[in-house]
Amino acid sequence: MNVRRSSNWSGAATRPFVDAYLSPILARYVERVSDELDIKRTGARVMFMMSSGGLTAAELFAGKDAILSGPAGGVVAMAQTGRSAGFDRVIGFDMGGTSTDVAIFMANTSARSRRRSRAFACARR
Repeated sequence: MNVRRSSNWSGAATRPFVDAYLSPILARYVERVSDELDIKRTGARVMFMMSSGGLTAAELFAGKDAILSGPAGGVVAMAQTGRSAGFDRVIGFDMGGTSTDVAIFMANTSARSRRRSRAFACARR
């Protein structure tokens, strides 16, 4: 399965700043997770979901990889759940507190996607 991300805001100029901000925070998080799982003793392999929908080893996980890892993980889970249930076409709808993600999965199909985002402000009266 090939999962691609598309984002209008993560241009070449923005990515280094986001990476520089997130990477130290993620490094501390990865260290805490690794310590809790006692990977030195158990030899457990810890991997994290990237924005691309792929996995990376804990020691290689960086801020640039995490920006859209949540939505990517949702798409991967939706596709795998659909496959497990015997469906080769699935529409996913993930509504959170501030955003909604919609994804289409079609097995054995190469598809391009466009991502459009709109933010709406609501005024309280």
